[in-house]
Amino acid sequence: MAAIRTAELLLEIGTEEIPARMAPEGLSMLEEGFRKALAALGVGEIALRCFVTPRRLVLHAPALPVAQDDRTEEKRGPALSAAFGPDGAPTKAAEGFARSVGLTLDQLDRVETDKGAYLLARRTVPGRPLTDFLPGVVLETLQALRFPRAMRWGDEEVLFVRPVQWIVALFDGQVIPVTFGDVTAGRTTRGHRFHGAAALEVKDFAQYVATLEENGVMLDPGARAARIREGLAAVERDTGLRVVPDEGLLLEVTHLVEHPVVLSGGFDPRYLELPRETLITSMRHHQKYFAVEAADGRLAPRFAVVANTTVKDPAVVVRGNVRVLRARLEDAMFFLLEDRKRPLDGFLPDLEGQLFMKGLGTMAEKGRRLEALAALLAGEVEPGLRDTVRRAASLAKADLATAMVFEFAELQGTMGREYARHHGEPEAVALAIWEHYLPRGAEDALPATTPGALVAVADRLDTLAGTFGLGLVPTATKDPYALRRAALGLLRILLARGWSLPLSRLFRLALEGYGRDFGDPAEALVAKLVEFTGTRLRVHLAAGHATELVDAVLAGGFEDVPDVARRVAAIEALRGRPDYEPLIVAFKRVLNITKKQDVAAAVDPARFQDPQEGVLWTAFTEVSGGVDAACAAGEHGRALELLSSLKPVIDLYFDQVMVMCDDGALRANRLATMAAIGARFLKIADFTRILA
Repeated sequence: MAAIRTAELLLEIGTEEIPARMAPEGLSMLEEGFRKALAALGVGEIALRCFVTPRRLVLHAPALPVAQDDRTEEKRGPALSAAFGPDGAPTKAAEGFARSVGLTLDQLDRVETDKGAYLLARRTVPGRPLTDFLPGVVLETLQALRFPRAMRWGDEEVLFVRPVQWIVALFDGQVIPVTFGDVTAGRTTRGHRFHGAAALEVKDFAQYVATLEENGVMLDPGARAARIREGLAAVERDTGLRVVPDEGLLLEVTHLVEHPVVLSGGFDPRYLELPRETLITSMRHHQKYFAVEAADGRLAPRFAVVANTTVKDPAVVVRGNVRVLRARLEDAMFFLLEDRKRPLDGFLPDLEGQLFMKGLGTMAEKGRRLEALAALLAGEVEPGLRDTVRRAASLAKADLATAMVFEFAELQGTMGREYARHHGEPEAVALAIWEHYLPRGAEDALPATTPGALVAVADRLDTLAGTFGLGLVPTATKDPYALRRAALGLLRILLARGWSLPLSRLFRLALEGYGRDFGDPAEALVAKLVEFTGTRLRVHLAAGHATELVDAVLAGGFEDVPDVARRVAAIEALRGRPDYEPLIVAFKRVLNITKKQDVAAAVDPARFQDPQEGVLWTAFTEVSGGVDAACAAGEHGRALELLSSLKPVIDLYFDQVMVMCDDGALRANRLATMAAIGARFLKIADFTRILA
């Protein structure tokens, strides 16, 4: 078989500056869209690389087949009994089928099926040249790039992340004839805005990369990030200091530049009076500067910045950056000094004018709900902390009214902590104000203190209850109020703290805190909230355990979140035993037989007919009390050990006893026995959901 000839494809979409946050998404969408369009043509997996800079999205396929694969088409014709007469002569049905497929009778095959023998037409259809399809493939790929925020320009109807300025589209060295918006593809690219030419002819990928390098563009984001790391390391060598690690900022600046140059400058040490987070945020948020610290971890009055150009005198660029930073830090100092003129609780009246959410009142009202709810929770978890928790909850949102947080929203909680400390609030209160925002994401740290964890739980309960009350339930594709994140944070805290606080009661308390009728019955809202939270718990646990196991445990109930984790761990431990599968089979036999059965009667030992009935019931009653006690104590491994001891008795019971017998009263008593035993299994999990 002759080798399939391949050729190189290069696609570059040149644009105005792409926002750094959208660059990674653009890369993945470009590759996914191109592969999907090729797959529709029957082209399988190919080597493919995508690149992005602020001014271009690039796709390179080094070995794309020049044509589709040949394919074999089959079409079944009439049955042989209808295709040939008794004398073996072809019938009109056979001749008509042959004509319809463009073959002669002797070119047709026979095929045997479960319904008899049939005529079969097979023919090879040559694959068409890929050049017939590539314009459509490229256009389809570009149209599939759906960014969260896209633009139209001029009179064009097409949407793209930023206006398209040029397109390079080459296959086997030839231009692919495609037009997107008002731009027609060619072989002319552009270099760096200041270090390169505005029109550069290219013929293939190797020359394209070399041409860009000569014209000030590093195409590969990985190479740009590596150069930035090298520059930051040079700053550390030159200053004897340490650049504060910030992978998020590194990723952002990598996608802000095509020609990275790392420079370093200093600022007035008096600005070190600003809290660490404030100083770092001032540099990072507006200027994209890296903070620098000494060996002891204290910030130094220096910064590192990634420029996009090489200049003759870097000191000029540094002075310009210092001047801009000075203005930012001066603003921050002003905000700090102004905010400090009032104690933190002095900002609470200002929250009366800040909306929490339309329909859910002001931030001041939310703060009062948090205070009441957190105090209730503290009374159940650690009553001695009630006053601390109440104070922390009352101040939790106060810094939202400060000038610093108004300017730097990401400092909420941080400034509350710093202002609380400054005005002499207890350290536990100050820490709880900051920690109640934790965790901010799936991988973020949890509150380290009990007051912080309690206020964090109250905050998430209040938000979830209020939004569900308004009917603002997340959909499969949209979650504008980050309710999944709120539910996950709530669950992670309950799990980490081991707080067995029933979910339905927590949500009921949160809804009562609003003191209003949301329209739906309160219990219906509680049920929706519990179900939603259970779904998040399933996702969270399934990340580390078999999904079938998690589903089985959740089917046994999930009101007590830490207990769910203990039950999962107990079954995981059981899975390590050599008799695991036989045990699960025994458990499932008990549970399965009562499914879809109406079991209302209590067990009556006097109705036992077979001796094995009494043997099983005696064995069960001997362990049932221990099972209940172990489950109540969260010792589910012990409960499973006790239940596992029933396996040989259960096996013998099913060997000798017919549960679904003809005698209705006897059958009902035997089903009641199975239901009583099954109820103990269900305290841990619905084992019928576990494969074995």
